[in-house]
Amino acid sequence: MADLAFASPVYLVADAYYASRTLLRPLLKEGHHVVTRVRRTAVAYAKAPSKTKKRRGAPKKYGGKVRLWSLFDDPSAMMEAKSPVYGEKKLSLRYRSVDLYWRRVGVLVRFVAVDHPTRG
Repeated sequence: MADLAFASPVYLVADAYYASRTLLRPLLKEGHHVVTRVRRTAVAYAKAPSKTKKRRGAPKKYGGKVRLWSLFDDPSAMMEAKSPVYGEKKLSLRYRSVDLYWRRVGVLVRFVAVDHPTRG
């Protein structure tokens, strides 16, 4: 397969099957963006707290575990926006955006939890 070179970053929209390290790391390294769904059981990690004392070894990269499904637990933290989908007039979506570390990829990832009133 030939290497494809693009002049500007590309957005790839993929199913959850493609949310793997072998696909995502090379794309992110080249500056591209990936929009994908993750499993309901997926977890990510908060940023590690900054060190107060100097210790031996590498600093911690990951903080506490966050179950991504728990982003829906706090309705007051969600924002509202009109649906951008054609044919869904007068429909508003609730969403929440959080930046967390995803060990599967090894970098900081923006997770967006979307609550659609009719599709779930």
